[in-house]
Amino acid sequence: MWMRTVKTRKSIELELEMVQLKNDVIEAYKIIEWLSAGEYQSIDKLEFNRNSKLITSLLNFKDKFVQLSIQDQQQNWINSGLAMFVNLLRIEGKTSEKLYSEITSALVKYVHANQAGIFVLNKNKQLELKACYAYGRAKQIQKTIEVGDGLLGQCFIEGETTLLTDVPEKFTEITSGLGEATPNTILLVPLKVDKETVGVLEIASFKLFEKYEISFIERLCENIAIVVKESTNNEEVQELLGKAEETKQMLQSQEEEMRQTMEELYATQDELTRREKETKSLLEELKEKYNIQLKEVESRELELKKQKDLLLKAVTIDNILIDVAGRNRMLSQKIGFLCEMIYSGKKQYITQLAETIELHDNSLKVIKLGGKAPAINAEYHFPPCDSSLHSTIESVEKKWLPFKEMASVFLNSNNDTSIHDTALEYIENNGLELLRTNNELVSKCIEFNKNKLLTSGIMQM
Repeated sequence: MWMRTVKTRKSIELELEMVQLKNDVIEAYKIIEWLSAGEYQSIDKLEFNRNSKLITSLLNFKDKFVQLSIQDQQQNWINSGLAMFVNLLRIEGKTSEKLYSEITSALVKYVHANQAGIFVLNKNKQLELKACYAYGRAKQIQKTIEVGDGLLGQCFIEGETTLLTDVPEKFTEITSGLGEATPNTILLVPLKVDKETVGVLEIASFKLFEKYEISFIERLCENIAIVVKESTNNEEVQELLGKAEETKQMLQSQEEEMRQTMEELYATQDELTRREKETKSLLEELKEKYNIQLKEVESRELELKKQKDLLLKAVTIDNILIDVAGRNRMLSQKIGFLCEMIYSGKKQYITQLAETIELHDNSLKVIKLGGKAPAINAEYHFPPCDSSLHSTIESVEKKWLPFKEMASVFLNSNNDTSIHDTALEYIENNGLELLRTNNELVSKCIEFNKNKLLTSGIMQM
């Protein structure tokens, strides 16, 4: 009788455990269904058996899954923003005013800020406001700030990002480069090309910037700095061409004055012929001097025209070369973005990835070996690169070839997951280094273009 009672109690305990296990499995199934549907808040609203290891493990997995999902959304937001600015940052066919205005407008809208301004170091070594966009409209503000004055001037000197929160009332009217409203947050980011700071981006908002938003703005500022450098270089070229045109007009004016003088001499020739031989001899001497001067003027004008034509052709080709090199740094970022899209399951980007890899590869070959640049609306053919660019191009090739090989992995959707994981990890770890070497190539091309202009001889005419 006693044995039957013990057996019955164990049977009841076992039955209770089976019921609890069944309930745990049902709850686990609900959690998995909500995870698959992305209904994380529905999971948090219900009470679960926290003593169950299965339930506890699934809830812990949910927390990690949500965190990874947030990080993935933030990274996609950064990559989408950088890809959006690829075409926007192209200088071709734009004035510097329009370019800076488009940048500030697009940036304010993308990060949901309230106002932004780009300050560039001018010839007077002052930070000059090139464009300002605030409250959904462009603002016309004439403003310069001395280097070292206020937060903006200090940011330029130190070359480091400055983030100011809990901004005092009317702070922007006293210290900041932007005015009127008092934002809650001010972010100052230096515009740096290699180790050279060429300006400062100031952006203000009534909300606090997240770390991933600051990271995006800093990465974008690296590309903006290259654009500012290129734009400044183009303005210098235009200024030099303007001086050449002034020189030409001055020579033409001198020629016209000499021709008028000759006409006056011919008008009085009849009277001079009646004078003595000494006067006639003097007239012949004046005519001879004039002819010599006229030939000199014509010779100089012809030489100036030839040099100007050669200079315009060389500068046009070099500017396209700079544009091709600048495009490659954008393409390297785009390749990383497309690989991440394909890795996340978006196979429709495979064709675009193949085209982007081919465009980067062919562009680099043209820069090195010469030829017509792909996907550029110009018929110019580049000569082989100058010897001063060899080492930098070789550095880009060393970074590009393994990067290209890893990116090409994603062109084959049949590769297993481990191969894609390895390839994506390499791309993420080396993408910034490839971007940096491409930026160095752009800087070298800009330097080569500027040196060619200065040594062309046009400044001596």
